[in-house]
Parts: sequence; structure tokens; C-alpha cells
Amino acid sequence: MRFKDIRTYNLGVRSLNDFAQIINNDVINDSGRGLISISYGSFEAIVNPRTFIIVTFKPI
Repeated sequence: MRFKDIRTYNLGVRSLNDFAQIINNDVINDSGRGLISISYGSFEAIVNPRTFIIVTFKPI
């Protein structure tokens, strides 16, 4: 993740603390194909729950 990228900044992620808040105060949904989506505000992370690898970040 590039914190200085304007797209990341516009999603509300400006530091590692912002990212931790997203992961800790989240809404978890099934994203299909064995993945889960963790959403907070206007930001969503798609995660593989078996490997704990973040697949992608996207705005909602």
C-alpha cells in the first residue's frame, strides 16, 4: 500500500494507524471464491482468510 498515493489518501488511509483502525473496527462479509471483505467507511479490503494475505483494497 502506498500511503502517499492520492488514491489511498482519498480512501481515508493516511497512516498505518488508520489502516489498523479499519481492520479492528470492521464489518466482515463473504466476498465469494473463498475470500472475505473487510469494510470500514468508504474503504474495503479483500482478504484470503486461509493465508491472511490482503488481495486488494478498493473504495466502496
